[in-house]
This record gives sequence, structure tokens and C-alpha cells, in this order.
Amino acid sequence: MFLLEDELQYEGDIDYEKSLFELAACYDCGAVMERKVFSYDAENQQWLEGMDLKPEAEKELEKIPRTGDAYWFFPYRWTVEARETGVVAVSLQLYMADVREGEVKSLQDTEWLIECDFKGSSVRAWPMGLLQVRQRGWVGAFSCSTEVTFPHMLGAYSVEIPTEVTETAIAFMQEMAEEEFGFRPTYLGNIHGLDHMLAYCVRPLDLNIHLLRDLIGDDYENAFPREQRDNYRPLCRFFHLANPPKSLRKVYGEGAENFVAYLLFRQLGFRDINVIRRFFHRDRLFGYRLLELKYEAEEAKLKFRVDNEEARYLLWLERFCQWFLRHRRETQLANCLHPLAVQEDWEQHAIDILRMFAVGNFDQVEAALSADIRRCILREGFTQNVHDLLMEELPQLRPQRRRGWGEPEPVAPVVNEKIQYTDKELKYAEEREGYRIILPKDTDEIRKYGKAFHNCVGGYSSGVVEKRTLILAMKKGEKYVACLEVRQNRLVQALGPCNQILSDEIGEVLCRWADEKKIAYRKRR
Repeated sequence: MFLLEDELQYEGDIDYEKSLFELAACYDCGAVMERKVFSYDAENQQWLEGMDLKPEAEKELEKIPRTGDAYWFFPYRWTVEARETGVVAVSLQLYMADVREGEVKSLQDTEWLIECDFKGSSVRAWPMGLLQVRQRGWVGAFSCSTEVTFPHMLGAYSVEIPTEVTETAIAFMQEMAEEEFGFRPTYLGNIHGLDHMLAYCVRPLDLNIHLLRDLIGDDYENAFPREQRDNYRPLCRFFHLANPPKSLRKVYGEGAENFVAYLLFRQLGFRDINVIRRFFHRDRLFGYRLLELKYEAEEAKLKFRVDNEEARYLLWLERFCQWFLRHRRETQLANCLHPLAVQEDWEQHAIDILRMFAVGNFDQVEAALSADIRRCILREGFTQNVHDLLMEELPQLRPQRRRGWGEPEPVAPVVNEKIQYTDKELKYAEEREGYRIILPKDTDEIRKYGKAFHNCVGGYSSGVVEKRTLILAMKKGEKYVACLEVRQNRLVQALGPCNQILSDEIGEVLCRWADEKKIAYRKRR
């Protein structure tokens, strides 16, 4: 059996066998002041305003496959009503068919309802799944197994509510707001559809504050009452922002997530909103849904709502950022974090870097990192190369993977691997104009380059073995003069010891070498 447990918090108050009309009888619905109807045009798969069409149920049933057991739903009309009691009712009329072994055992006309009590600042619905946040859903028909305990709830959970319907409901509530406040509150932010409708019902003067209700917690109702027109200043006081930047008010108006993003980056050590701005207008950062974070008032910090492994990533990231800002500017840290921030989920190599950073206490013990590794981390951030370098240079800090719930896997020793080259790559190695360009024969030799050049090229070993990149060295006599990286037929890096820019002479030699080998290269000046 299938059960949507998170939908059943009020299960004891609902008799799923009763019709909607019986459930609605316990409310004083009031006279209908205004009403709009939208009927479904199955041929063009769209909802049409003003046409009150009700298709024949038998014709709808002819369109479905008659195999197995299933519940089928066929919507045919959305209705939006403004009532004299201050309630805006949004209802969907639909057919429900119970099909068993290909035969229709029962067919009923049913209705789903959302009631936005504008004057009472509350919303109720049957089934409750109608209130679930959704991206897109089903339109013309929906089916589910007969083993589903509450098929109405499952269908309502993902039905698409047309934009025309939610906009009509909002327009009705704007008329009610004009009677109550003397003007029609409008919203210029980035929430739409069902979210917009629900937020307008309970906080018409500031929809964004409604979206922050879970983040604010128990103080929400007292600190941000429905009639309060300007929530921005109380919000800044609540989150201990003594002197917020002037542009933050506008950013908050554009979306509640922007305000949370600002709080998060302040927690990481940022202060310049112009640097933070590139991370605005996202509902998720570092794999976290911003509106699902929680705020710990005692610590004045944002945290992950569930105390699990992912919650620790945020703590480690905070330590990393504060250490980074002791050595570099905010703009450089923003460049470092951007690839990590915009990904849907954490990548394993980034997790490993943060874990090794935290376990090694690199932010507290500067001597724990060599100057070469520190420069590499500050320059590259959360790259695979930094990960490989830390794994090879600091094996005692390697994260121990677990086999399921069993014992940790033993830390693998550093292995010297022979590098295989194609015939084309082998021709890259040559002597030219008094210089010698060489290919490393194994990963130990690449690590040797790292020590000779005082850079982090040792961390590129796995990339070379896996054919993601190619490393070469350039020597004059016995002296190493240039470290080269070729990727996708381009010379992407060519630097001297300690990552110094190459001399004009060496640069010109490399230009001629790259041209002959048909490798793209532009000398860095």
C-alpha cells in the first residue's frame, strides 16, 4: 500500500468517504459575490474562461487504456468564487472512475476545493495535497493504483493549477484588500501561481515575510502581524543586522530567498553586498533549499534543519571561508565558491576537501599546510586537482569511506602508476632550440615536478592517468624552466617555478612548438 505520511497530519479530522459538499456544510460559505468558470478544452489541452462545458463521462472513459486496476481522474471545470464572508473558493470539478480488470466498477462526479479565508488569514483545502508546492503537474487525466489508500490526495498532490485560476483568485483578494486597507497591495517578487495565491491570502501586505515564516519560527506571528506594512526593519532587527546595506531592502522585495542568501554569505564572512549579489535569485545554494534552513537565535546562525552529515558541511564551509578571507579578498572567495554554490548537490571531492580541512584544523594551525598547498587551495578552490593533491601529500587526513554500515575501508597507500600515451602525445616530447620538452613516465615523476616547480601539479596525477589532462615539463640542461598543461588540444597552462610568468624567449619557443604540434596557445604576458 502507498501512504503519503507527510500529508496526514490532520487525518483524524477528515472523513475521506464524505463528499466535499458534506464537509463544506460545517462552514458558513456565504453568498457568492463574483464567480468565474474555466472549462477544459481537451482537444487543445488548455483551460478556457467563460465556457461552462461538462463533457460526457462515457466519452472520457473511452480514451483510457482498459488494462489492470486503476483509479482515473478527469478534470473538466475550475471555478473561482468570491464570497461575502471574505472567502475566495477555488474548486476543481472532475470525474473519478474505479476501473477493475478493465471494467468500470464505479463512476462519480467529485470536487476538490481550496478556501482562502482572506479576512481570517487562513487557508484550508480538501484534499490537503492541493496545498503542496509543485513545479508542473498533470492536466488532462491522472491514474493511480487501486492499492493507494487515499487516491484523491495523491491526485491533488500533483494536479496543475492553471495560472488563469490563481490570478483570478488573487484579483478577487485584491478587491477585498482595497476595502480593508484602502489600496490594492501588489507584489513584484518571483513567486507565482499557487505559492503567490496562498501567500497573498495570509500576508497581502508582504508576501515575502510569509515565505520566511519557518525560518523565523515561533516569533513569526508576534513580530510580523498581518497588518504590519513594513516588515523590512523588524526583519533586520530580528536577524541582528544593525547597519544593513541600503540595497538590501530592494533585494528583499525581489525575493525572500535573496534575504536568506545574504544572511548565509554574511555567516561565511562576506560583507560586500555587491559581491554577494551574484548568488541572489536562486532558491538553492550549496545544495540547501534556502527557505528550508533554520535559524538558531542563540547562536545567530543559519543551520541545516536536520542534524545529519550535510549539516556538518555548512560548518566546515564556514571555517574554510573565514580562513580564506585571511589571505584573499571577498571577490576571490566568491569566484572560488561559485561552482560549489550553484550545484544541486555536493560533489564528493568538495566534501573530502572540507573534511580534510576541518580534521587537519588548517584554519587554526597555519603550519599544517605547506606554502605550496596553501597557494594551490587559494588559487583553485574546490577542484579535483586540489583534492588529489591533499590526498597524496597528506595521506593521514584522507577521509575513510565506509562499506555500507560496516567497518571503514583502509586508507589506500599512494601508488605509482605508469602513464600510457598515444602516438600523437609521444611526439610532443622533443628537443628544440636548446630546450627539452619531456613527458613524465609515471605519477611519481609528476609529484617530482610539483617539488621542483613549487606548485600543486602533483595533484594532477589522477587526471593524467584518467586522460582528463596532460602534463609536460620543459628543461634547459638540468634546470626545470616551465610546467605545461595540455587539455582538449589547448595549452591551458604554461608557467615557471612558483607559477611565475615565462620569459619572452621561452614563450616564443613554446609558441613555435605549439604551432607545429597543432596545439592552441596564447602566450601570457
